[in-house]
Formats: sequence, C-alpha cells, structure tokens
Amino acid sequence: MQLKRVPSLKPCRKPYVCIKLASWTKPRACTALSSKKIRTIDALNLKGVVAQAHGRHDDALALFGRAITALPDFADVHFNKANTLKALGRNDDALAAYAKAIALKPDYADARLNAGTLLQKTGRTTEAIAAFREMARFSPADPRGHYSLGVCLTEALPAAKSEEREAMTEEADAAFIRTVTLNPNNADAHFAHANLYSKQGNHDRAIQCNKAVINLKPNWPEAWSNLGELLRKDHRYEEAVAASRQAAALRADDLTIQYNLATVLCDAKEYYSLILSNSALL
Repeated sequence: MQLKRVPSLKPCRKPYVCIKLASWTKPRACTALSSKKIRTIDALNLKGVVAQAHGRHDDALALFGRAITALPDFADVHFNKANTLKALGRNDDALAAYAKAIALKPDYADARLNAGTLLQKTGRTTEAIAAFREMARFSPADPRGHYSLGVCLTEALPAAKSEEREAMTEEADAAFIRTVTLNPNNADAHFAHANLYSKQGNHDRAIQCNKAVINLKPNWPEAWSNLGELLRKDHRYEEAVAASRQAAALRADDLTIQYNLATVLCDAKEYYSLILSNSALL
C-alpha cells in the first residue's frame, strides 16, 4: 500500500489558556460596603469557583450572578462567569462576560487571553488577532499575549490577501521575537517561530529556532523531525538523517515522522549515489 504524503512540518501548538479559578482583587466600590457584605460577596465567588471545578456549571452561574448583583464591578467574578459560560458552550455569552471584566479592568491579561483564544477557536480570526494585539498593548511584559498574537497571525496567513501577508508575517515575527526576549525558555514560541520562518523559506533561521527548541526540550520529536526536514531541503544529509532518526526513535508510532525519516534516507541515498557515480567518471 502506498502511503499518501502528509505535511512534513507539524503545526505550532495552540496558545495558552489560563483558567483563573479565583482571585480576590477588592473593587473600588468595596470601600462603600460593610466588611460583612464584602465577605458575603467573596464567599459567593469562592463557592461558584468550587461548583465550577466540580462541573456544576449551572450552580456556579447562579452563585456568580448573585455576587455580580451585589457588586456589579467585581471584575474577577465576571471572568469566572465567562469561564463557566465557555465550559457550557455559550460562547457569545462568555465573550460578553470577558468583555465586561476587561471593561472593568483594562489590563486584565487573563481575560484578554481567554477571550482571544475563544475567538480564535471559533473561527473569528480577525477579532482574535485584535484581542491579542490589545493584550500585548495593555500587558507588554506578559509574553503570552505576544506569543498568542504570533500564533494567530501565522495561522491566518494562508487565507490572507497577498497584499496583507508581508505585513502579517513581519508582525508575527516581531511578536515571537518579543516573546522569547521576555521568556527565552519558551520552547513553544521557538517552535512556532521556526514554523513561520519555514513558511517564508528562511531555512537558516528556522533551523536555528528548531535547535533552540531541542536545547530546551531534547525529547520533543516534532522539533527533531522538522529539523531533519529543513536540513534535507538544504542538502545537509548527514545532519538530516541524524535528526530524523532521533525523531523516529522518540515517536515510533507517528506515521508522519516515520515517513519523513524514509524521505530523508531516500534523498540521502540518491545524493550520495550521484556523487559516487560522478566520481567514477572522473
């Protein structure tokens, strides 16, 4: 049976999703409330978090609703409510709750991240990119926003208009550079950056990024396989075979990785056979 060729480069991993269960950041309006009232609101929020954690989403929504009624500008409750609505598949309602949390707390990085990720997963790519841009703007020191922006832009490139691709590629490149500047040990960012460079045909930079991934996570088979493919395309066959064999050893049940190894071995054999043939003619 002939195997159908599958894409050799693994897609980058999805953006982080930070599911915040509870956080007590006292809203300004609390100064006008009694300490007993504050404790009651806090207890409702925490009970809602517990209900949410145990899958009792309807109970959680009711508890969060009571807390919001008592204190409408409690951003963390709106955030927890949004996470619960998302778990129930009520995506539009979840996005509205995230928006409320962000309106109350514009630098609420977790809310912006979860909203952007939900938009991305539901195919609303343009809105997701805008959400991640805003997260990067309001929380410039948080690498998650830059990383998520880079991933979202990279995934949007194939469907983008030709006149938009160059600017999107440059923005994604800058986002990944900012991510690894803030967090040099972010292997996911190096991996995603390698995929972006590979799509551009910039093999040298893609190879560098894949090597950075491997330095951080030596047992990541996709990084080894991608490195092997890039080295093969650059006719660096000895290195390509070694990298591809390492990937195959780490993931023996992955047909894509095994196919890539076979491709590298076949190309290397043809290359060295041609060299020997030409040498014999000299």
